[in-house]
Amino acid sequence: MSRYPSIDNLVGNRGVLKQALLAVGYPAEDLAGYVEGSDLPFNLRAYQKEAVEAFYQSGEVRGGSSTIVLPCGAGKTIVGMIAMSLVQQKTLILTSSLTSVHQWRREILDKQMN
Repeated sequence: MSRYPSIDNLVGNRGVLKQALLAVGYPAEDLAGYVEGSDLPFNLRAYQKEAVEAFYQSGEVRGGSSTIVLPCGAGKTIVGMIAMSLVQQKTLILTSSLTSVHQWRREILDKQMN
């Protein structure tokens, strides 16, 4: 039995595939692409727009696989929601506290209902 997953287990599971490639010494670059999203009904500050553009990279295959880092109160939740609306894919949101989890949930639900 191989210590690496079979190809049948890798189809449709990009994360496992990337890990398997890295484990055997092959560089893996995720170029999944994007689906057209819809606009959200609020305006961004200039630095927030710059952060979204740096993350999304105009929908190019190199965009969307990174981390958004901004100081407290700078609008990371808003920037993240704009990025999510552009990417239109399942999104993993990592936070450092339960308070942030509640903030993300509250903001997403609030914006969905408007």
